[in-house]
Amino acid sequence: MKHHLLSLVILAALATTAHAEVWRCLYKGTWTESKTGTSSKMDLLLDWTAGDDHWKLVGDLKDSGGHSWFDGTCDESFCTLVQTYKSGRNDGKKYFYSGSFTNTPIDDDHLKNKFHGTWGYSKDSNTDGGKWDLVATCKRKE
Repeated sequence: MKHHLLSLVILAALATTAHAEVWRCLYKGTWTESKTGTSSKMDLLLDWTAGDDHWKLVGDLKDSGGHSWFDGTCDESFCTLVQTYKSGRNDGKKYFYSGSFTNTPIDDDHLKNKFHGTWGYSKDSNTDGGKWDLVATCKRKE
């Protein structure tokens, strides 16, 4: 009887567990280095997963520095992210981003996301590197 009741409790919990809302965004844009004024293209793929009180962001970027991974969070309008290079000439380096975003709905499954801010070389200063500016059309993942 205990086993049967436990099974029913587990099944009820599984039935009421909703899948988190996830949006996949392919960004096109640029980053600029403040010291030199150098600007470069930035194409970034990010998944936004809804949490209880924030968005969790993960994604990757391949550029002239190598292949890197992004990890971060956003509240209703402000985000912080860490970029960690996993290969290439920047292997092992980290960069720190902060910024804001706006969403414009297109339909139930698509939206336009504008994402911009500053980046830096240390966790304590995410503004000493420069600026970044990205735009994406995002699609709700099934």
